[in-house]
Amino acid sequence: MADKLNVKIELNGAGIRELLKSEEIVSELESVANGIAEEAGNCEVETGHNYPERARVSIRQNSTSRDMEENTLLKAVHFQ
Repeated sequence: MADKLNVKIELNGAGIRELLKSEEIVSELESVANGIAEEAGNCEVETGHNYPERARVSIRQNSTSRDMEENTLLKAVHFQ
């Protein structure tokens, strides 16, 4: 039987905030959001930096009755 290994990790809060606002993270989030929006159709991707601790990437769907009945945005998220 293998011995258990206990590891304690302490995160640097300022470093995490910097990472969450980095261009690399924002670029990756935009890429995923654009894929979801393209798959769902009838969507817009917005990027904002209005939070001091992180960047924001959101998908806004211009809903139609088809979108609401078929859950197109939800299905597109599972597609990614």
